[in-house]
Amino acid sequence: EEQILKLSSAVEQSIDGITMCDLQPQILYANNAYAQMHGYTVEEMIGMSMGDLHNNKFGKEIDEIVDTIRMHGAWMGELEHLRKDGTILPIYLSVTLLKTDDGVPIGSIGICKDMTEYKKTRKDLKIRDVAIESSINGIIISDIEGQITYVNRSCVKMGGYEDEKEVLGRNIVDFCEDKNEALEIIKTVRKEGRWIGELTTVKKDGYTILVQIHATLVKDENHEPIAMMASLVDITESRRSQEQLNKFREKMSQTEQLATLGTLSATIAHELTQPLTVIRLLLENTLERLQRSLSFPPEVLEKKLVDSLNQVSNIVSITDRFRNFARRSTDRIFRNVDLKDIARRIVRALAESARRANILLHIEDMDGLPTVYMEERDLEQLFFAIINNAIQAADGENTRLFVISGIAKNKCVELRFSDNCGGIAPEHIDRIFEPFFTTKPRGTGTGLGLCIVQDVISRARGKVRVESVFGEGSTFFVTLPINEQGLSDWFDEQK
Repeated sequence: EEQILKLSSAVEQSIDGITMCDLQPQILYANNAYAQMHGYTVEEMIGMSMGDLHNNKFGKEIDEIVDTIRMHGAWMGELEHLRKDGTILPIYLSVTLLKTDDGVPIGSIGICKDMTEYKKTRKDLKIRDVAIESSINGIIISDIEGQITYVNRSCVKMGGYEDEKEVLGRNIVDFCEDKNEALEIIKTVRKEGRWIGELTTVKKDGYTILVQIHATLVKDENHEPIAMMASLVDITESRRSQEQLNKFREKMSQTEQLATLGTLSATIAHELTQPLTVIRLLLENTLERLQRSLSFPPEVLEKKLVDSLNQVSNIVSITDRFRNFARRSTDRIFRNVDLKDIARRIVRALAESARRANILLHIEDMDGLPTVYMEERDLEQLFFAIINNAIQAADGENTRLFVISGIAKNKCVELRFSDNCGGIAPEHIDRIFEPFFTTKPRGTGTGLGLCIVQDVISRARGKVRVESVFGEGSTFFVTLPINEQGLSDWFDEQK
């Protein structure tokens, strides 16, 4: 009797729902947990049939379960019950057939677990797994020694592999160009719990890519390390574009420095030439008069005045050299240049700057344009300066648009650079090509970008003009002549 009481107490205090039914099946007994998870009292559940409990919604399913229990003596699996308030209760049910000592079935006993939280957790885990698997970033999980246990599709693709099986089980170090560096990173993650940086990895075909990595140490509920997880982004192209942009900026900086030097030296030379010319004329006249005077000492004529006149000539020569210094150019190579290729190259280089300024760069109607015979770097500077000028004019708050297009007409190519970045104030329109003129805040511009554009176009025997509506936008029209060979090739292509 004592054992029966203990058993009864254990059943009543169980967190699992326990019920006994006859062969109908009709509920003969239900503990508190079973009644509460269904929203009933124990008294309400006694005498209910499974059909009544499920409101006949799952009648066919219940009948199949009952048949299985009678045939095999047991059944277990997931099932949905209806609570008293009509909501769904997901449960895991284990049912055993009860028999007499003679083996005659007399009923069944069922034990059920509320699966609501489990279902929610499983759903959350599924969502997480799908999110990780579909992430555009490469996701990789390994044990604390670096042996890979999971990779998502993006990571497999990033490495140039076709199937995750080619990667799983291998050590992270195997995919790194500098294996010692990779080992140090693993040590850092284990010691400090995280690592952020860049690493060169080797793809399946042997090519290398630069990857930005965010690595984290994963710990269990006892704060014991159990795994490492990393998010990977291929930054090879963005780094290459940034390096190319830096080169363009360096070229522009050098060009602007030379332009500054040229402008200053030309100004200095212009200012000095006139007074030096007057001094030289005065010295020549004085020398001529003194030479006619027999009383004047010859050594004064030759040593003083003649030397002075020679020094004036030297100063004039120096100012001429200083004025022409910045005009010199070395390694200038002229060739037939594809305008759309230049446009795409500069747009790609300035893509990140444009994104930060919230301006969209588009290339339109440039297919099939004839080539122009120019120095390629000059064209790069021209495109760079005009596009960069629009980027700097964008306010960054509203989305702006910059469009490059071109047409061929009258043995020339007309390029159009259009934007809706606010336009140019009427009082500034006639000064935009002047050296050092800028409306930008102090320290953000030299005022030489458009001056360089005009200089490049002038040396190419072209023309440039601008149309602008203040408050709306501007369009620069650049006309460049097509050389005879380029024109001939273009006509052939049109046929």
